[in-house]
Amino acid sequence: MRPVMRMTRALMRTRDVGVACVFSFACACDSRTGMAGARVDVAGTSGPPALAAPDAALACASCHAAEVLEWRTSQHQVSFMSPDFQRSYRAERRELCVDCHAPLRTADGARDVASGIGCNACHVVSEGHVAQTAGDRPHVTTKACASCHDFDFPGTRAILQSTEREHAQSPFAATPCAGCHMKPRARGLRDHRFDVTRNRELLADAIYVQSTRFTGDVVIVTLATKSVGHRFPTGDIFRRLTLTLTALNEDGDVIAGDTFHMGRDWDGHRASQRAGITESATDTRLTEAPREFRLASPRRPASVHATVDYERGASAEGDFFESFETMEILNKDLRPPATSANVPVPVPAPLASHPKTPTHE
Repeated sequence: MRPVMRMTRALMRTRDVGVACVFSFACACDSRTGMAGARVDVAGTSGPPALAAPDAALACASCHAAEVLEWRTSQHQVSFMSPDFQRSYRAERRELCVDCHAPLRTADGARDVASGIGCNACHVVSEGHVAQTAGDRPHVTTKACASCHDFDFPGTRAILQSTEREHAQSPFAATPCAGCHMKPRARGLRDHRFDVTRNRELLADAIYVQSTRFTGDVVIVTLATKSVGHRFPTGDIFRRLTLTLTALNEDGDVIAGDTFHMGRDWDGHRASQRAGITESATDTRLTEAPREFRLASPRRPASVHATVDYERGASAEGDFFESFETMEILNKDLRPPATSANVPVPVPAPLASHPKTPTHE
């Protein structure tokens, strides 16, 4: 009860009663058991030092109430307690999962699972408050994010997540992760919601149809990323994009269709892991380099309908792909330019078809 009273008084000083209500509810949780006191079994005992007290985020809110409130609504805060993570963790219990999803510890050494990726995970260095002088802010660099967003399978050179390496090879290598994923606010502050994979608008803005060519009975649709500093999607190996192209005649009837997946093939990735290969040839994710997708049609279509779904996968095996969530991020009608009946449509030199994974029905 004391942490609740302390936090309420601190937040009342900010004159933000709404914030106080949010944190009073959050404080009712036991840091070692999670939301509403649900006991969480955590594998292993090694990991980062005990940098977090049970009410560490609440202590920060006395000076940083807005930031802590944003963090309370973020995926960082529920990184361990989220149903999606818990479902995956039950299937494969590895300590490296806990080290990233619950990196902090309570004063008695227990994993602080209720805080998830709490304030101290980024803002405390050697148990002290981080330096805030210009040019000396280690928590806002790309390297600060890499420990949990770029790593290999344990004991191998096979890549599990490679966001930092992708970022280093992108046109935006000089822009730190926070430059895109923490929107600027007033007084030089930044948003702490880390609102990415659940933000449809942000995901939709990451890709675009660069061009569409109707060449006789083949439609070529070109996609690319837009101002993205890594491959898309990045992060977990079970994330992918699914492009669906549907050819329609003048009456709106479907005359052809095909589906293309952009991601990392799990079976190919496991083969790379066993062989000790660092890069997998089955990685078909999007980059800023335009990628062509070809749809064959029995005759020239009047239009083509294109949709792209962003899928956060739970598991994959062969042709089977199970999703936590599927979010449509592109829905577009593509039509050929008007041409004279006497002018033939130019047909470019043949290009290799884009590799695709069979659709699981």
